[in-house]
Amino acid sequence: MDERTTDRLLTSVLWGAVAGMFEFTMLFLTIVGRIHVRFENEAPVFFVDPLGPIALSKDSALWTVWIGAVLYALLTAVLLYVRPRPSRPMWIALAVVAVGLSVLAALAEPWWGLIVAIDCILLFAILPRR
Repeated sequence: MDERTTDRLLTSVLWGAVAGMFEFTMLFLTIVGRIHVRFENEAPVFFVDPLGPIALSKDSALWTVWIGAVLYALLTAVLLYVRPRPSRPMWIALAVVAVGLSVLAALAEPWWGLIVAIDCILLFAILPRR
């Protein structure tokens, strides 16, 4: 690998890691206050206050946070490295997918819908125009 390619790869990995940490922090802080513990038969039972129609358990909420952060980090790193130039129909398809993901996330946690929408806007901002 030449120096330019190495620099581009390292830069994209660095920004992907930063984006992943930022995403994890946002998602975790929105859900951590809703996780509670009760003791039934002297054993802890965790539950999440429901805010949307999709009920979350402690495990599903935390796994969603981890998976969302890792996927966002990977997506950011790949987009920064490859720098695709979407055509007009691709922009429309990306917008439809972004709205769909935002609505799905909002069904589980309203703040997550807003976070996913902001994430998509930020990712669209780094894509070069044709």
